[in-house]
Amino acid sequence: MLKLGVLGSTGRMGVHVMSLATGQYADRVSVTAKVTRGGSIDTLLGCDVVIDFSSPEAISAAVDAALEAGKKSPAWVVGSTGLGDGQRERLTRLAKATPVLV
Repeated sequence: MLKLGVLGSTGRMGVHVMSLATGQYADRVSVTAKVTRGGSIDTLLGCDVVIDFSSPEAISAAVDAALEAGKKSPAWVVGSTGLGDGQRERLTRLAKATPVLV
């Protein structure tokens, strides 16, 4: 079973991802981390895959945590919009260690 983390789990797209993961794909996916504004990002690091529909600020903090953790990071699917050069640079660094799709 795939361990899934959702960053931005209470936003419009995060709710849709959660609905699919706990409904149609519940036999293949286990949501092991749901992070909302102000939540602990560290819980995402134990997942196989993180799907992000948060904000540029939240993805920056999450990627920084993954880079600093010093262990294998989950794969990342980033659907947040409005990413700036700083966020893209962080994601490029993370992509050297784990799969990243933006």
